[in-house]
Amino acid sequence: MTGPSFVRKLAPMRPTKLILYIGAFWEVFRFAALYTLYAASPSLTTLAAGYLGLLWFGAPQLSLSAGFFFAAWRPLKYRPFLQLIIVAKVLSLFVGVLAVPAIAGGSSIPALLLQPMLNPQVSFGILVLGIDFLFTVFLVSLRHEPEE
Repeated sequence: MTGPSFVRKLAPMRPTKLILYIGAFWEVFRFAALYTLYAASPSLTTLAAGYLGLLWFGAPQLSLSAGFFFAAWRPLKYRPFLQLIIVAKVLSLFVGVLAVPAIAGGSSIPALLLQPMLNPQVSFGILVLGIDFLFTVFLVSLRHEPEE
């Protein structure tokens, strides 16, 4: 023991923990932003069932936020969460790669990137895919031995 417990708690945060906390925030923001953006879509039915359907299919994404938080908060205890988070992020990427072109009317993602003007939903979808890809690469590259 190197000193009182409050001194150890004030030690600088490791980059891995910081990125995992950022991942927790990102998942909540991602859910809220995607829900807001696509709920405002003119193609979505204005019935309450349409909005509830979005919540129903999107709400499990919030469990990823909790997984990121717990993996950062107690890395040894919640280390197994990382494998589940990786699987969820890969599935999310797969669905996103299918969803973004469908939202754009069937174009491929490379064709979308070459267009001079993208609609906001497609632009945001590509941004979300990029950030999700970066988090997935980070998670896959983590060492799997205990850090504490």
